Amino acid sequence: MLKKPQKPIKRHKSKKGIANTWKPYNCKFEYACTECHGYGWIYDPNDPPSPVDGNRGRDRLTCQKCKGSGEGKLSDYNEQWKNSQEYHKEQVEKYKRDMILYKSILAKLTEEELDYIRRYV
Repeated sequence: MLKKPQKPIKRHKSKKGIANTWKPYNCKFEYACTECHGYGWIYDPNDPPSPVDGNRGRDRLTCQKCKGSGEGKLSDYNEQWKNSQEYHKEQVEKYKRDMILYKSILAKLTEEELDYIRRYV
């Protein structure tokens, strides 16, 4: 069966929104950087995590978006929100197309085939 896409959640409506859930506990600013989540660094994408130790000993790079400060802007969150809304709309349209196709396929099946599908699939 097809899964219905979930709606994106807007968490930065107030000052205590998404910025407070994704930043380190000792942040002094209102909004955390959307790239590094307030830490000021990111893991080097060319240095994969170890299968044993994970991220321990992995190289870190200074975040280019916030220049290492960890502070973000509300406009970044608004842009992220718009992108998530567009992605959700695309997923909903794909889901609707797939459901139309699924229902047309089910309409062509006989009762015996439908019973078999309901029991074993």
